[in-house]
Amino acid sequence: MMTSYLITYDLLKPTKDYSRLYSGIRAIDAGAWHGLESVWIVQSQLSAAAIRDYLAGCIDANDRVLVTAVAKEWAGLRLPDTANLARITETLLRA
Repeated sequence: MMTSYLITYDLLKPTKDYSRLYSGIRAIDAGAWHGLESVWIVQSQLSAAAIRDYLAGCIDANDRVLVTAVAKEWAGLRLPDTANLARITETLLRA
C-alpha cells in the first residue's frame, strides 16, 4: 500500500548540496510535491524509517531530516504545484 509522507530538512553547511537530496527524493517518488522551500510530499511503499535511512546517504553528516506520514486531514494556503498535490491528496482520501 502506498503511504504519503512529508519530508522536511535542514541542510546546515554553508555550501548546501540540494541536488543530491532532491535526486534522492525524486528516486523515491518521481512525482513528489515540492511546493515549499524545505518540504516535500512523496508517496511510497517504504516505511518512514526506510526513507530516512535512504536520504541519510544524500545529505551531509550534520544535516537534519524528518519523515512523517501524512494524515487524511490537512490544510494549506496559497500552495504552488497543486496538480501533484491533488494526486497525493486523492490517494489519501482513498486510504
